[in-house]
Amino acid sequence: MNKLTLDTFLYVTDFELSSYKILNSLKNYNKEFNHNRLYPGLSELIELNLQLKEIDENNLNDVFIENLSSRKSKDDRLMVETIEVTDDYIQQVVDLIEWAKPLVKDTIDEGKILYEFVKKNIYIEEIGIADASREEGYVLIPDNRQAMIQVLRYEISMTSSGKKSQRKLNTRVIQSVDKVYVNQAPNEVIMDLFEQFADMPSSSTFICTTDLDFPFSETILPVVKRKLMSRMAA
Repeated sequence: MNKLTLDTFLYVTDFELSSYKILNSLKNYNKEFNHNRLYPGLSELIELNLQLKEIDENNLNDVFIENLSSRKSKDDRLMVETIEVTDDYIQQVVDLIEWAKPLVKDTIDEGKILYEFVKKNIYIEEIGIADASREEGYVLIPDNRQAMIQVLRYEISMTSSGKKSQRKLNTRVIQSVDKVYVNQAPNEVIMDLFEQFADMPSSSTFICTTDLDFPFSETILPVVKRKLMSRMAA
């Protein structure tokens, strides 16, 4: 699927063709949502929507300059510089953006409906040591399509974007365990983890449950991560 980016709106050689490309891209995003694949489509559209909201005819020249200066490839810069940014061109870009904004929002809303449904149908339980640090630990997540439980190690880090700092949940799969075994003996699985990874003997452990048979990497995992971060912040 072709990613819909700000470049699609800024650097246009044929405005009618660009409108068809935008419609086709949004159709593909909707198709992903209809197949229960949330990411990266939803996050891409949310980022694009924020960028489009900040653009109008008064600041579009600044947006062009900022976008151009961020390009590292010489060929990429040359391609962009061939476009003549006239008043008429700027107005057409603004018109294209204004036309597309409600269409992008409608597609995002479809993704959010799916997100909320998945979020509502995933349950997280914290087990094990009550006074364990929550900054790092383990999370067990069902991958119902594979009839497995994916065991992930997580760590919370701080990231900075401009003047803002925010907490980020980093994860990596350390093993896959048969779902039946985990359901029958969850405590044994946790004790095995503590024995295998002695560097984290007093870590929080979370077990997720869901009946959803949705894609793991594109939907289940990213929703769990967001829900887990919200729980830790509460």
